[in-house]
Amino acid sequence: MEYSDYTSWIHERSIRGNVFFSLDDIEKNYPGVSKEVILVALSRMQDNGLIVSPWKTFYIIVPTEYKLKGEVPPSYYIDELMKYLHRDYYVCLLSAATIYGACHQRSQTYYVMASGNSLRDGVKNGTKLVFSQRQDIPKAYVLQVKTQTGMMNISSPLMTALDIINMEGKIGGMSRAAEIIAELDESFKLSTADYDLLKTYPVPVIQRFGYILSILEYDEHAQWVADACKALNIKFRKTPLKAGKPCDESHEIDKQWKLIINTQIEIDEL
Repeated sequence: MEYSDYTSWIHERSIRGNVFFSLDDIEKNYPGVSKEVILVALSRMQDNGLIVSPWKTFYIIVPTEYKLKGEVPPSYYIDELMKYLHRDYYVCLLSAATIYGACHQRSQTYYVMASGNSLRDGVKNGTKLVFSQRQDIPKAYVLQVKTQTGMMNISSPLMTALDIINMEGKIGGMSRAAEIIAELDESFKLSTADYDLLKTYPVPVIQRFGYILSILEYDEHAQWVADACKALNIKFRKTPLKAGKPCDESHEIDKQWKLIINTQIEIDEL
């Protein structure tokens, strides 16, 4: 086989709008060619900027608008990649917050929540893909947004905030979490939100969320959390504001949210 045969196959797929393919796809098209030969051709096409591979054996034909940069944004391919991996998913944390206008700086990290066993993080095409896991993704609270290639799943604003608190260590700590929640404020629309989403998170996450809303002086939002906990019969127990950080008798206790204030949230930066 000539290299031009493979590039012609790529070109034919591209003009038909089939911009994603797997190693299986190309092997089926060239049944008489060894995998090693095909991999060499794929590697050469990557070197030449014709294709990129954000995941082993999964490839993207680079669209014209990204050829100069040599990077394809994850929003272009994440839905197709997760289908390829047979995983339910949603874009989460700072990547979801950015879509809602809460993060104004482009991050070089793309955050994805996936079902099933853990997936390895990796840096591909200039962006680090960071995966978190939930065994049961609450699909009723996952939204879809349009992308260049179709649709992708993202967490709702409320789910985004809860995930940010639940995984604050991944996004820069509790003060950073409070900053993003402040920026998400106008997206929450808690008056029409479903209380049941709270049942999918550990109780300490709900306590921390309520506390942050209180110190941000988002009193209506904080009251919504309190009302939801009462309706759902969610009971609070004393728990640290910062998980994993030592507590002692010198730490103040927030009576409403029953949190041991073992870290300070720098709200003066908000």
